[in-house]
Amino acid sequence: MMALLGPLAVGFALGVRHATDADHLVAIGAMLERRHTWGRSLQLAASWGLGHSLSLCTLGFLIVVADIHPPREFDSLAEAAVAVMLIGLGLLRLLRPSIAQQHGLSHLRPFGVGVVHGLGGSGAVVLFAVTTVAPQARALGYLVLFAFGTVAGMVVLTFAMSSGLNLSARAGPRVIAGITKLAAIGSVAFGIALAIRLLWSAFE
Repeated sequence: MMALLGPLAVGFALGVRHATDADHLVAIGAMLERRHTWGRSLQLAASWGLGHSLSLCTLGFLIVVADIHPPREFDSLAEAAVAVMLIGLGLLRLLRPSIAQQHGLSHLRPFGVGVVHGLGGSGAVVLFAVTTVAPQARALGYLVLFAFGTVAGMVVLTFAMSSGLNLSARAGPRVIAGITKLAAIGSVAFGIALAIRLLWSAFE
């Protein structure tokens, strides 16, 4: 029993830790509204987590069950997609802060961000780790619990970030506007830094 529960517990714990990756926090920070209720924060985290889990588990299933491995360039392309997404997310928030409400994209946007994150970043490392866990059913269980751990971790972090944002709102509209702009700028800066790192690696 311990031989079975050990890898599964590790998968859940690593999923929680995975939620704290810098690119995840930057993206969520750029998507938080100025007055996110707990319900709205839960929806945001759940939408992101669903997208992240869908892409991660689908790719993991292909690797573990169908023995279909992505090409060597996949990781770099996925990282590039994350960089472009972070830059676009930050610019969108800076230039048109209310676009999500205007076009009913409040759920689709975090879902799409989660899908991209599930394919890029340290998620690729997890997919490699899954291939080393045997037998096949245990590897799939590891992957599913990793996904659940990521969602759980992101829910807690989103609640914390949203609570901090709501508390900051008491300081006045200028303060909260400054915080949301900084979050958007941080998203752009992180995306640019990631793109530069990818270009540097490509020419090494």
